[in-house]
Amino acid sequence: MNHKTGHFWGDRFYSRVITDEQDFWNVYNYIDQNPVKAGLVKEPHEWKYSGAYHREHGITGIISFVDDTILKSELKVLQ
Repeated sequence: MNHKTGHFWGDRFYSRVITDEQDFWNVYNYIDQNPVKAGLVKEPHEWKYSGAYHREHGITGIISFVDDTILKSELKVLQ
């Protein structure tokens, strides 16, 4: 066996439980930063296919994004 790793050789995606509000916001920001880290844009809201873009431009519809204040109150209820 060659013991190689990476997208081709191993799992590309994984899931885990978000444990608290801080963890949620870390994941939220991580997702927004992906196109920036990939060098596709300089700022998250510049990536047309992201939640950051939709929030920046007030776009709602087929993909709706949760209002941060509602989300924060829901997280407190879950604790």
